[in-house]
Amino acid sequence: VFECKMSLYSVKACFIVTNTDRIAAKYYTNDWPTLEEQRKLENKLISQRSQNPTDALIIDDVLAVYKVSSGSFFCVVGDIDENPYILESALEALFQGISLLLRGLCDRRTLLENLDYVVLVMDEVIDKGVLLETDYEAIAERVSAEGTETPLAEQSFAQAF
Repeated sequence: VFECKMSLYSVKACFIVTNTDRIAAKYYTNDWPTLEEQRKLENKLISQRSQNPTDALIIDDVLAVYKVSSGSFFCVVGDIDENPYILESALEALFQGISLLLRGLCDRRTLLENLDYVVLVMDEVIDKGVLLETDYEAIAERVSAEGTETPLAEQSFAQAF
């Protein structure tokens, strides 16, 4: 008998790390209650990842989808039974939203210098484990509107820089 459990709470965690540092992380369940357990999961995922810049892993009964760009590891983690397309949508919205705001620069230094944007994008995409928004242009516009009066999409080239 196939049991279908459906829930809006599809994301257990999302984080951005490099090989040495955590840039930003949000954990939405108590599966990893301590910082030590969170770092252990992050390190395990980094060490097990393939050489592909985008892929998925199953480790410790969780499904993780990730993307690597400029040495930064973007990851969204869900339950092993979760629909991977939902997790991939969350990852893509997170990555593209940040990439759009930071003009394609997703290296460690740029992410840390713009940590406010990074955290706001994470909050716009996922709230308490629920995927809220996948339109990365709308996300970037809302996040950039926090600091400017003119939306990013309506700024001229000179205004944007």
